Amino acid sequence: MGNKSNYYKPFLMVLFLFSIIFAQNLSEVKVTRWIDPNNSTPLSFEQYITNHPYKPITFIRKEITRNKESQRKILIFINTTLASNAELTPFLQQFYDDLIITDWNPVQYDISGGSPESIKNILINEWDETLEGAIFIGQLPVPWFEMEEEFKSDGKPDKNWVDFPCDLFYMDLDGNWTDSDNNGKYDSHTENWQPDIFIGNLFAFNLFDNEIDLLKSYFERNHKYRWGEIEKTGTGLTYCDDDWISWASEWSNDASVAFGEFTTVSEINTTSASNYVTYLPEKFDLIQTFVHSWPQGHSFKISDGQYYDYLYSTELPEWYPGALFYNLFACSNSRYVEENYMGGNYLFSSPDGLGVIGSTKTGSMLSFGDFYTPLANGHTFGEAFRQWFAIHGQESGNVGWSMSWFYGMTYLGDPTLKINMEIMYQDGDPNNDHNINVLDIVLIIKIILNEYSPTELEFGAADFDNTGDVNISDIVSLISYIMNQN
Repeated sequence: MGNKSNYYKPFLMVLFLFSIIFAQNLSEVKVTRWIDPNNSTPLSFEQYITNHPYKPITFIRKEITRNKESQRKILIFINTTLASNAELTPFLQQFYDDLIITDWNPVQYDISGGSPESIKNILINEWDETLEGAIFIGQLPVPWFEMEEEFKSDGKPDKNWVDFPCDLFYMDLDGNWTDSDNNGKYDSHTENWQPDIFIGNLFAFNLFDNEIDLLKSYFERNHKYRWGEIEKTGTGLTYCDDDWISWASEWSNDASVAFGEFTTVSEINTTSASNYVTYLPEKFDLIQTFVHSWPQGHSFKISDGQYYDYLYSTELPEWYPGALFYNLFACSNSRYVEENYMGGNYLFSSPDGLGVIGSTKTGSMLSFGDFYTPLANGHTFGEAFRQWFAIHGQESGNVGWSMSWFYGMTYLGDPTLKINMEIMYQDGDPNNDHNINVLDIVLIIKIILNEYSPTELEFGAADFDNTGDVNISDIVSLISYIMNQN
């Protein structure tokens, strides 16, 4: 028998050459640029910290222990003002109930003051084999990174120094982050740089409407999605402006593995703001938008690229966007430190909006298949995003280029959602009306008397004491539970 290594050499050479060609193709993708009609500039760290200075942290840890069998922990960092708001409390509790039913153990941290380092210390202290992610709600400390961009993929900087919010700081719990000049912004990230957990952001404090109302609305539709009350269509839209027309079909194909059949709009002199908004109200599961932008809008090329047609973030609510999820290949569109940032408006102004992938800087996601494939395989949006980041955050041999493209990437929304949520019945709620009350006791009695034949899910919910049988002890336990709740 011949040498196996010699046998595989031609095959490996083909793979190597293919990877080089593929990398070269990606290096030819035009980067998203900050283009707006008013020639505005990004909010700097110095400007941001003036209005949001770091203060000593105070926090309260609240562990919810009703799902002791769960091996998945999710931390919820919430601004103290929101945590104590009576209007928001029942919506948060409903969210936690939904998390528990789907096998999560939520731990809430009420946060006042703090710095990125103090928040990360909490994450590190909570880090064990069960911690999978964290959700940030409300105004909280923001980690910043600064770097000289390198989009030419030739190892030479572009002489463009930028600073931006960097979620990866919270996602990577054992890497080496350095602020070499002690100016409050990290400028080096080495060693174990890959993200260890995922995070998701729910930042509505700087948007078009009342923060409490926006969060309540979000948690309500989140609940409906989890319980199958928001219909998925199995369709998506790829809307590709002039500079990325040649990639449109490929990027639609990448997303179709997870989201089904795609409509692709990419014809030059067809794509425009006025054309784009005609698609927004349609019920897509995902919209991918490829367009030069700035935090408060999109800039579509028109008239063979001679002019721009603008869509402003404040206009989004009037178009009633109908998609569930968005991937915004749009410069700085999700720069959540800016007023009325567009990623937030997509998330909170859409009647069914649940999640947004975007960037806080120039650049966006590439290699989309490495995100959509884990989604199609049943992972959460947060975990799929974490896996994608672990592959591409610092690509071997192309570190400066990949950091320039990807270090501003962020996920807005609840990262524990999946494309296909498993509809679960809560213990003690066999009639599945999302309320545990006397009607559930009546149904359990009918099951015991063989007057009702339950489904497997109904039987499991009726077996309140988890003995494997439905009997009088379930009724006694449920009555006790209801009385204690009241």
